[in-house]
Amino acid sequence: MIQLLHRKAASLAALLLLASSLTVICGCGAGDIGPGKYQVSGVITFQGQPLPEGEIIFAPDASAGNQGPACIAYVKDGKYSTQYGKGLVGGAYKIEVEGFETKAEVDVDGETIVAPLFRTFVTTHEFPQEDSTYDLEVEVPKKKRR
Repeated sequence: MIQLLHRKAASLAALLLLASSLTVICGCGAGDIGPGKYQVSGVITFQGQPLPEGEIIFAPDASAGNQGPACIAYVKDGKYSTQYGKGLVGGAYKIEVEGFETKAEVDVDGETIVAPLFRTFVTTHEFPQEDSTYDLEVEVPKKKRR
């Protein structure tokens, strides 16, 4: 019985050693491979005022040859900034902006109600291969009269 416990303990130790070795091998330098990532920050306005809350999504424009990573940043009081080292690689990006307004009310689960301010705003932009600033005004199409 004691031998069985020792064998199980030895097997478990060997398995843990193997798993930690693989983690080190697979994780080393993976973030350094590929193009550099640059920080982007800016101000987003809607109807001439800073966007209260929202998010901005940067998706590489593959049709323009950009194969870089996508990135998301959160907007608060009109300001956003991508995380350092997790930004854009430069080149053409499709950009989506969503804006929200926090209500003073809560739902049945006690969660704060967040209302969209507009439909998702979509645009494109060519970013340099360096840290940069990109400000934009969300434009909502005017309704057509019938």
